[in-house]
Amino acid sequence: MEMKLPPDPHDFSVPQRQSVAAIFILVVKSAVLIAKNMWPLLVITFLRSNKWGFFNKWLFVIITFAVISILFAVIRYLFYRYYIKDNNLIIQTGWLRKKTLSIPIKSIQAVHVEQNIWQQLFRVSKVTLDGAGSEKTEIQIDAIDMLKAEQLKQVLLLHADTKFLGGTTIEADEIYKLSIADLFKLSLSANHLEAFVILFAVSLNVLDDIRKAFNFDGWGYMERYAGRLQGHVVLASTVVIIFMAVISIAFSTIRIFIKYFDFSLHNSNQKWKISFGLFNRTQKIIPHNKIQLYGWHANWLRRKLNFWLLDVKTVGQQEIKEKKHFKIPLTSMVAATSLVNAYQQTPVFNIEAAETIEPDYWRRKTLTTGLTITILLGLILVYWLQWQALWVAFVMLYFAFTNYRWFKNFRWQYNQEGLQLYSGLWGRRYQLLVWKKIQQVNVHQSPYQRRHKLATLKFTTAGGSVILPYIKLATAQRLVNSVLYWVESRNETWM
Repeated sequence: MEMKLPPDPHDFSVPQRQSVAAIFILVVKSAVLIAKNMWPLLVITFLRSNKWGFFNKWLFVIITFAVISILFAVIRYLFYRYYIKDNNLIIQTGWLRKKTLSIPIKSIQAVHVEQNIWQQLFRVSKVTLDGAGSEKTEIQIDAIDMLKAEQLKQVLLLHADTKFLGGTTIEADEIYKLSIADLFKLSLSANHLEAFVILFAVSLNVLDDIRKAFNFDGWGYMERYAGRLQGHVVLASTVVIIFMAVISIAFSTIRIFIKYFDFSLHNSNQKWKISFGLFNRTQKIIPHNKIQLYGWHANWLRRKLNFWLLDVKTVGQQEIKEKKHFKIPLTSMVAATSLVNAYQQTPVFNIEAAETIEPDYWRRKTLTTGLTITILLGLILVYWLQWQALWVAFVMLYFAFTNYRWFKNFRWQYNQEGLQLYSGLWGRRYQLLVWKKIQQVNVHQSPYQRRHKLATLKFTTAGGSVILPYIKLATAQRLVNSVLYWVESRNETWM
């Protein structure tokens, strides 16, 4: 009798289950969700209740939730299948209510392989897939073996229209990786104000939870303590500011180290392979042909340190969840320009030789925005400050200065391949757009622009838009006609 061999676990034409570790991963996700929603109530119960019977009731509730979580995790594991058939990725889920999701491999724009601390422990990976124009991640496979995850990624991205790749691997050339010193530079030059706002918001939630759980008036305690410091306002304020600055910098540093730890970028077969993360290990693939917009930017401090963040926008990225969006840290301007070849062949333009926009831009923006805000703010403050409210005129001067400075820094240039923009107030931003990526070109004119024969151009791609403001109408029309001619005559694909 002929022995029947078991199916090849790496043959994706055969329905596959997730790794057994998926059960634990799903249980942990449910437990974390329950703990986040119920921890204040549990604290109150355990600290205030002296009755063993009441404690047993809550213990029963917790055990019940745990059993239900485990049961649903097992059911999801047993009835979850994925496989590839006729160049479609098929996902089957559900027990009583069965659901089959079929996604053409051609529509898959990105494959992300990620590992949190639990997945690293079990040596499995989470695979998420993004499709063009999707508002959210279409497919998420919580736990499959690391080798199988890599092979599935290769099948989907490299051989979407042909045969499956199986266990073949492709060599990748490492472009660069971040050292510990680079991580420190990235951390110290981060937006610490953003970190402070996050900490402040979290602190408010914690104070509110503590008040509910322990009947502790945190705000009242701070007011009473602040009353004792009268006469030492300067000293107290200095201590508080220094303390907040240290905490914010420490928080930013820890957050960036955890996110970008062991960051590396490889170039492989017209794709970027990016890996990073300490506890949540993430691997992202960015095919060169999916890049719609290419740019890099830096704030004032990072510009002085020659440290930039690369921002590439891919197909459908406007609709992808914000948590999927990330910046690629670059250790120098040379690194930014060396990667441009993945998007265009033209070198980055010479800023000094580029064109400027019309000065009407900063004048109109100062009048429409700055003057309006100044008048409204002055009307509000005059009630309390009377004639001293005239100091609000400095707001108008601030708007005039910042708008003029941005106008003076703005440069633009175009050629037969694309458009390049350079802008910034204190920091700097480069934006590159290749004509073949354009989906739509719009010429906008306000009543003021129509009277003065000016226009604003908006170039729309599948990954976002680029705006060229306040140029002469004749120049705008000539540019639009040239762009349409170049796009139609070359008949190049946008992906």
